[in-house]
Amino acid sequence: ALATVGAGLAMYAYGRRVLGRTRGLLAAVVYIYVPYHLADIYVRAALAEYLAFVWMPLTLLAFHCLMEQVTARRLALAALSFGALWMTHNVTGLAFTPLLAAYVLFRLIAESSRGSDGWAAAWRGALERASAAFGAAFLGLCIAGALLLPNLLERGYINEQQWVRA
Repeated sequence: ALATVGAGLAMYAYGRRVLGRTRGLLAAVVYIYVPYHLADIYVRAALAEYLAFVWMPLTLLAFHCLMEQVTARRLALAALSFGALWMTHNVTGLAFTPLLAAYVLFRLIAESSRGSDGWAAAWRGALERASAAFGAAFLGLCIAGALLLPNLLERGYINEQQWVRA
């Protein structure tokens, strides 16, 4: 129940920031009742993947805010949300990362086209925001390193066939 409420609130926060209150509320309701989301918990009982649905909109929100203005607080929040996503469910983190990279690229282009200070200032601002996004993603992966490194280094000692059905 907490994951469902958390996912709805997270999507509302992101949707409200990007789309406005009414559309943010609609996005949250749709996000909660998406068939895959419901099948994850009620059919597949994939709790870790279901919990990752909380972190995806929070990560998008954190990186959205980071692209608007680079501050240490926003960088830390982006890193924490991205790291939490990876700590919650590795496969979702792996699948979400290219989407996040595309979103950051989209935001870089959108923010660069807004500036009227000339192309040199726009280039410097885009480079600063891109560096901050890359740094936040790297810090997030470092946070998740407590889980990722043992997964990678000790993979040979695990019998994966007992956990995966064909």
